[in-house]
Amino acid sequence: DSSNNLYTIRENGIVYDSNGNPTEYKVTENNMDLYKGENKVDNVMTSTSPLKVLGTSFLSLIYSDDDGVTWSDPVDLNKDVKVDWMRFLGTGPGVGMQVKNGDHAGRLVFPVYLTNSSGFQSSAVIYSDDNGKSWNIGETANDGRDLGNGEFGDAEHMTSGLQLTESQVVEMPNGQLKMFMRNTGAYVRIATSFDGGATWDSDVYEDLNLREPYCQLSVINYSRKIDGKDAIIFANPDSGSRSNGTVKVGLINQNGTHENGEPKYTFDWKYKKVVKPGYYAYSCLTELPDGNIGLFYEGTPTTSMSYMEMGIDYLKYNVADSIEPAAIKSVNILDEDNKYLPGENIKLKIAFNQTVSLVGDNNLTVNIGGKDVTLTLVPEENSTEFTFIGTLPEDIEAGEYGVVLNANPNTKILNTLGHELILNENKNLDIVVNIERNEENEEVNKDALKISIDYAEKLKVSGELEDVIPIVVKEFNEALELAKGVYEDKNASEAEVNTAFMRLANVIHMLEFKKGDKEALEQFIIMAEALNPKVYTSSSWEAMQLELENAKSVFNNENAMENEVMEATNKLKLAIDNLEAIKINKSALQKLVDIILALDEIQYIPSTWAPMATQLENANNILVNADATQEKVDESYNSLLRSYLQLRLKADKSKLDDLINKVKNMDLSKYSSKDIARINAELENAIKVSNNEGSTQKEVNEATERLRTVVNEVASNNDTGTKPDDGSESGTSSGDGSIGSGSDASGSESSSSGTTGKGSNGSKLPNTGGVQTGIFGVISALAGVSLFRKRKNKKDL
Repeated sequence: DSSNNLYTIRENGIVYDSNGNPTEYKVTENNMDLYKGENKVDNVMTSTSPLKVLGTSFLSLIYSDDDGVTWSDPVDLNKDVKVDWMRFLGTGPGVGMQVKNGDHAGRLVFPVYLTNSSGFQSSAVIYSDDNGKSWNIGETANDGRDLGNGEFGDAEHMTSGLQLTESQVVEMPNGQLKMFMRNTGAYVRIATSFDGGATWDSDVYEDLNLREPYCQLSVINYSRKIDGKDAIIFANPDSGSRSNGTVKVGLINQNGTHENGEPKYTFDWKYKKVVKPGYYAYSCLTELPDGNIGLFYEGTPTTSMSYMEMGIDYLKYNVADSIEPAAIKSVNILDEDNKYLPGENIKLKIAFNQTVSLVGDNNLTVNIGGKDVTLTLVPEENSTEFTFIGTLPEDIEAGEYGVVLNANPNTKILNTLGHELILNENKNLDIVVNIERNEENEEVNKDALKISIDYAEKLKVSGELEDVIPIVVKEFNEALELAKGVYEDKNASEAEVNTAFMRLANVIHMLEFKKGDKEALEQFIIMAEALNPKVYTSSSWEAMQLELENAKSVFNNENAMENEVMEATNKLKLAIDNLEAIKINKSALQKLVDIILALDEIQYIPSTWAPMATQLENANNILVNADATQEKVDESYNSLLRSYLQLRLKADKSKLDDLINKVKNMDLSKYSSKDIARINAELENAIKVSNNEGSTQKEVNEATERLRTVVNEVASNNDTGTKPDDGSESGTSSGDGSIGSGSDASGSESSSSGTTGKGSNGSKLPNTGGVQTGIFGVISALAGVSLFRKRKNKKDL
């Protein structure tokens, strides 16, 4: 809810709060409508709902049983196909398909793609064998993919290398499936499934005939034979960027067998057709009832969509083979009298024999009277005739001159099929120009400037400035305002007119400087920033960071053009692919964990065992964590080793407990109260040491020796005729009450495995030992008083 309290949807759609109590809310199973009591409140998928789903991706299915007239409510598929480790699960544009042949005939198949916790992408399919009632998700094409270095892919844990994303699936003649995948490489990747999409062959190969500009593709089976063979139809941008939309026909051939004996199918891309020059991105193919192909596609960088239909014969016919490059048809001077003064403008019209585009340097250079004159293209809406204007040099001599078009390999003249006319040699244009000397001032000719101004205004109104980089738009507006001012100025000089014209004409030519599509670049930047630097080698990470910074600079540059964006995208993509994962060595940590697991906890002092157990749990977590860095592994090893070295075995208290029991059973009636107090003090200390699980062997030995010593001294002082026990009978009481020293009375530390501080009777001393000591002390004190009175009476006698 709005306070971040968590709720769960349980049986019958009832909503439970975080304490496990049912609420008055209920959610419908498929369309996720939220009800409060009997009243519909909202839908938990919307931002306005009082209760909203946690942020994740949801895959839903809607269907129609009446050819699209009506549609079902959404059916949530997450519970059947989305695994917890998947951060994203979705499907791109395109179509699903139904298997027609083989063991899985009738199966419905939809392509999907997903990401793991690191944002790494993989392609897969979901499928249904009961007409869409239930769904399963197969393995991804990355699972088990041969990575070429002796390792195989794992979609859940992969963090580097080739990523597989949006895809489409087609069927081979025997029921095999081929999945065509967008990816981060340079060519389309193809995966093969022998079991209807449940798993994919380890060989995920690239088709060098299908370029991949990191853009969604479309591919479908064609129901009819082409050249007597089964075929598929494929569409995508056939270039290094999102441009040059191309439809290809792939004839299906059987070429050997796979290792499992299954037929191996390949594609002969026999026919292709550029159907959309210029911008072209996402698409969707379909076969129409008459056998024609329908193509729905993005033909502009805006939200507009386009549609076209084409026949197979159109795709097979290559009109380019029958058309030659364009040629110059005619050249005419547009000035009526064909007479010029030095410094005047000259206008030429060049006509071509077919529709052409001028690419590269749009300016031409002609030689008149030994002087080079640069001719600037005048913007016009004509694709066969082009007007150029130039200024004659001031120092040109009077006379009659022919005009020669200078060679210029930087100017490319392309026809509609891309065939090129190159100006690689000088060409005599068969026209004559008369240069005269006239000192009389004439009015400046502003015709060309007026044509440029009118054309520029038309471009603005028609929206041609959309998607042009901002710096060009700014120059266009400034050049246009300057041109209008010069045109209105009756005193403007010819030089000012020429300058204004040239500036406006040049910026009109720059309207092709379109802003680059940064969608793919942004995805790679997000992907790169989500990576963990600690799992890659420093050299590969630093190389990737350099390309990431460059990519960010291009992304933030509002004037970045398409070629700059594409170059930054490709370099960042390559740097990500070249990241090298650090090999994590956990062998030492595993060995130490194995040693500790073989220990018996009961033999060790709890206060030393507890911190070691905490470090052991942390070490086990590190061992199973695939993302653990070497730094974390080494840190865990050092912490666990320190706590292991600080373990201490429990002390052997058997002799101390035996001595305590014997002292408790002594008859102290013959001792003075002072001696009894000494015995009780050491007895109380001995019991305290015995009851302390953390007592060391040294402390136990010292308590034992001190108690034995005080008892023997008291016994010796009260019976001078008897020497203290020499310890010959270890652990027995002498007739005078002295206690033998025992074999371990030296006070040296020792340890005994399996000893847990229990008494001689096999159980721990009772917690009431302190109370017994107090009672014992009172009894002993009374006995001392009695002895004192007896002695006094004897003296009186």
